[in-house]
Amino acid sequence: MEKYVLLDKIKSNPFQPIINFDEKIIDETLVLVKEGKYKLIVKEVDEHYYVVVGEKILQALNLLKVKEAKVFIIDLTKENIMDMVLISELTPIEEAILYINIMNDTKMTQVELAKSLKKTQSTIANKIRLLNLSQEVQDGLTNRRISERHGRSLLVLEGEQQISAYKHILEKKLNVRQSEEYIYDLINRKKQAKKYLTKGFTRNVQIGVNSINQCLDMIKLLGIEVSNKYDENDEEVKITITLPK
Repeated sequence: MEKYVLLDKIKSNPFQPIINFDEKIIDETLVLVKEGKYKLIVKEVDEHYYVVVGEKILQALNLLKVKEAKVFIIDLTKENIMDMVLISELTPIEEAILYINIMNDTKMTQVELAKSLKKTQSTIANKIRLLNLSQEVQDGLTNRRISERHGRSLLVLEGEQQISAYKHILEKKLNVRQSEEYIYDLINRKKQAKKYLTKGFTRNVQIGVNSINQCLDMIKLLGIEVSNKYDENDEEVKITITLPK
């Protein structure tokens, strides 16, 4: 249901991650708001409206100091989840936040949400994992400077290394494949020898172990949370690899 409500009745959602958009994103959003080309999706709670999708819109509206804003009011129930997802063309970060809001309100698990949306659980999980990116990289996704696949590839990096790689991708205008190759090479250059070295391994076994670890790094670049465990005795080395469904 669409209607106009007083701006001071609209609040940021307390359950969603805090997003502080940079000035460029807000400036671009201001243009959309002035032209009326925006979708602010909210839920009603005790005569107030909490943002479900559109935090950057709310920030822009506050900057413009408007008295009323057009909102689309939804009820986060299992019956209309698909309608909510289709309401607007969401960025990956906005979609991830929407999923969190749905699960908070409905108490659904990722598996249940995936079933309702006719998606795989890994699709939902990978989307939510994007919220682990640094704020600067999240801003890049929100403003569509990089794609979701770019974002997933950057998840294997942390802190300043992640931000530095993100800036390199923008500067060189790398596509997804080039970005994945760059990050893979970056990881290999930064590896510490002790990561793959285990006492008692022969040279040939060590080469095999290193090869397996390199394959695991490639899998992680696809955004898949793979884990591995090593067990060894006098006769053999056992490597157990776990992948999510």
